[in-house]
Amino acid sequence: MGNNKGERARDAASLPDDWWQHEVQCRQFSHTFGARVLALQLSVEANGILSDTIFTGWVMSHDRVLLWVTAGHVIDKIAHIRKAGGKVLRSSWLDSYPDRAAGFVPFDLDQLMVHSATEKGLDIGAAGITGLTAENLLANKQLKPVTAQMWMGIESAKPEGYYLIGVPEELVSVRRRKVSGSRGECELSADVVVLPVRHRPDFRATDGMEPPDDPCLWWGELLPWTGSASGQPKSVRGMSGGLLLSIQRTPDGQGFRSYLFGVQSTWYPEKRIIGAVPIQRLLEHFQTLVRKDSRT
Repeated sequence: MGNNKGERARDAASLPDDWWQHEVQCRQFSHTFGARVLALQLSVEANGILSDTIFTGWVMSHDRVLLWVTAGHVIDKIAHIRKAGGKVLRSSWLDSYPDRAAGFVPFDLDQLMVHSATEKGLDIGAAGITGLTAENLLANKQLKPVTAQMWMGIESAKPEGYYLIGVPEELVSVRRRKVSGSRGECELSADVVVLPVRHRPDFRATDGMEPPDDPCLWWGELLPWTGSASGQPKSVRGMSGGLLLSIQRTPDGQGFRSYLFGVQSTWYPEKRIIGAVPIQRLLEHFQTLVRKDSRT
């Protein structure tokens, strides 16, 4: 049947150099890597206008407590929505549960504990998920929290390419609802996409481009899907906070290995360039916070 280990190894070894860019491969990986993504949905009514927003993020798990990690400017936007005085009609987590209706886990936005490091020039942020909400999310075995295995040994990584993973705004579909009084209902779907990226350590912001606050970002150029009939999303707007993963074939040719290299932060659409906060900087910042908390 062509499915023995020897044939799989030969197949992997004979893949073209751009195998990881192919649309079919990226769509397959969207299921594997998409299990790491946890999106946040907010439906807000302000001045008679209804708006639905989805933010990309991912989760780390420790002792039955979840930490939702995203970009710092995403947390800042959420904090602004919370302070603006609009009516929050719905706040929920969108996990990868097969049943779309069951994939919405509601939570109280006012009770969400958030942290942003943007004032320190570091575009990372996080929110704590505890109690019944965390239990409901962890009950979904389709959701795969990020663990230290995704960055341990990263110094020995030999990436063949990189992927940006998240939920682009243009692929969010909202079926508008009837509104009765102050309550509203909607049917919403959001697709996780995997976009190939080439490392661009030589990139520098030039004239007419706003330089980033963080001089230590990881830079990469979005590449087109090879063999794509439908085309990629035109913009990565909405993917801030998404995972930047490397990809490589394992030495034995039996599978693939990925490492978490960073968190997507910056986007220069005219150049198709993204900037990501390196995972080492994120870990150092969170470790500093933990040490400060332990002393208080």
